[in-house]
Amino acid sequence: MSIANFMRGRRGLAIAAGLLLLGIAAVHSPLQSAGAPARESLAGFPVSLGDWRCIREQRMNPDTMRVLQVDDYLMRDYEGPDGALVSLYIGYFLEQREGKCIHSPRQCLPGSGWAPLEKGKEIIPASQAGAGRLPANRLVMHKGNDRKEFLFWYQGRGRVYRSEYLNRIYLMLDAVRLGRSDGALIMVSGPESRDSGDTSPQQKFVQAVYPLLGRYIPD
Repeated sequence: MSIANFMRGRRGLAIAAGLLLLGIAAVHSPLQSAGAPARESLAGFPVSLGDWRCIREQRMNPDTMRVLQVDDYLMRDYEGPDGALVSLYIGYFLEQREGKCIHSPRQCLPGSGWAPLEKGKEIIPASQAGAGRLPANRLVMHKGNDRKEFLFWYQGRGRVYRSEYLNRIYLMLDAVRLGRSDGALIMVSGPESRDSGDTSPQQKFVQAVYPLLGRYIPD
């Protein structure tokens, strides 16, 4: 083994050991009790977002709540001016720890009977004016003949990102550095758009939703 390879291996082990220690600290550190800043409840999230109108609000059953252990959430269906239908899910955790943390849609959706067809990444303008860029995951899944596009990302403690791995790393770092482990998953879904060159209804809806999230998901 060359010296360069040996050193790269040592650096990798050091990074892995550091992440392991941070993970232990994130789970057991008393700093987690510091709590998140003040925020508004998702119950007050607007039912009208520009041209979008809420047409249905859903609630989780007790079994689902016991699995997700989310502290505050929103599940709504919205209709756009052209009749487009999208669903919005926001799940917020005041505190995350071992056994109580955000569940990735990559695991939850197949558990609900959805099978993957496509997966990728999107960069969505954070507003209709094109200000800012929002990184999101894109999944196209089917359940029988029903095909849907899911866009989702993670948000909290001043960060927006799409990676499950970054979510875990930032959670470890912030639990130690800030004494906080709050955060949220945001997911927008709807029928798959067949015209790949056009902006999908889900993307348009994300642009209407994103500017409001800071009131409910504190930095």
